[in-house]
Amino acid sequence: MLDHKNITRIHLFQGLSAHEIPPIIQAARHYHVTEGEVVISPDHPNEGLHILLEGQLSVQLSRETQSWIRHIIPGESCGEISLIQKTYPTAYVVATQSSTLLEIPENILWAIIEKHAFIARNLLRTVTKWLVHNTQDLAQHKAQSQTDALTGLYNRRWLDEMLPRMVGRHQASQQSLCVVMLDVDHFKKFNDRYGHAAGDVVLTALGQTLIHHTRPSDAALRYGGEEFTVLMPETSPDEALQVAERLRLSVEQLNLHFEHTSLPTVTISMGLAQLQSGQTGEQLLQVADQRLYTAKEQGRNRINMG
Repeated sequence: MLDHKNITRIHLFQGLSAHEIPPIIQAARHYHVTEGEVVISPDHPNEGLHILLEGQLSVQLSRETQSWIRHIIPGESCGEISLIQKTYPTAYVVATQSSTLLEIPENILWAIIEKHAFIARNLLRTVTKWLVHNTQDLAQHKAQSQTDALTGLYNRRWLDEMLPRMVGRHQASQQSLCVVMLDVDHFKKFNDRYGHAAGDVVLTALGQTLIHHTRPSDAALRYGGEEFTVLMPETSPDEALQVAERLRLSVEQLNLHFEHTSLPTVTISMGLAQLQSGQTGEQLLQVADQRLYTAKEQGRNRINMG
């Protein structure tokens, strides 16, 4: 049973009178989890707001404990953003201790929000707090070797961490995920003729083109050498093709200079693939990479969709 101490420290209930809280608690599910048990997962839809009463939870990028983003202490809640956005969760919430929680089902949560202005205010404060925290966390992750020093894009380490989560979420929700693998045509010959410093100018310009000519929802990264990847969540192949063609044309139109000398026109070849049912992230990349190879065989400066 809930005691007075547990009730008064619940952030969501701050500002409510003593007689307004019991009906809410009676409609909620009171449950326990053991250490290591998953409360919320990107692999499953979240169906309620989870309030921690006793113990400790951690928000994690993966199931491994070393990937935690933040801890949740008694009185705090989790699951708000996925309920508001009506999307699958984007992170794991795992019990780091044996814990006791309340779960308020989604339909009941919206009903009490409509009835109690204090609940709506408290929920808004909580969501704002986590959004600010997540923004700071993203900045911290960028500083922790998840970006490529030359181009400013995400790097392979970021991809290895994020792609399995993205694939799992899209497989579970049956939403379309597309990926483009691309690289610079004849880049070795370019470096041999103009030097690696001029080659770095090309890679830097390509990185900036990917930043400015992809959508906010897309994620561009340097896969290695002159090869780059663009992840396009919730995107159909036709939509992905439009983004890829915009990138191809933008690169072809670059006006590059090195040491006051104009550099020749640079082109890119691209392979585009859509995530298939049961496919892993690694398999998706392999398909896109094979299609990139085929685009080069077909004459370069083009997009191959298979």
